[in-house]
Amino acid sequence: MRLEYKGYIAECGLEDDVIFGKVTNIKSDLISFEAKGASELRTAFHESIDSYLAFCEERGEEPDKPFSGKLVYRPGEERHSRLAEYAAQAGLSLNDILNYAVDLLLGGQARRAG
Repeated sequence: MRLEYKGYIAECGLEDDVIFGKVTNIKSDLISFEAKGASELRTAFHESIDSYLAFCEERGEEPDKPFSGKLVYRPGEERHSRLAEYAAQAGLSLNDILNYAVDLLLGGQARRAG
């Protein structure tokens, strides 16, 4: 199960009759939560995010921000040129082609480019 709140995304699971979750779209900090039942899970998630943000504010620290969805990729001149040519011939954007390639790499669940 996947939950989202204030831009933070958590993946949830079940272990020993306890539902647990962990925020997956931040880099450094750990935000986790648990609940005894599904009805409590969303509340526990919201409370963990709100507590984390309050804790950071109290300490005067910037909270770990969720990933933006933007990634800088530097393929080098030759690869960039070849990718651009391929994309133009296929009538696709470079972004479509890169998303397709990454989907294949991350588990073979690629959506067709374009």
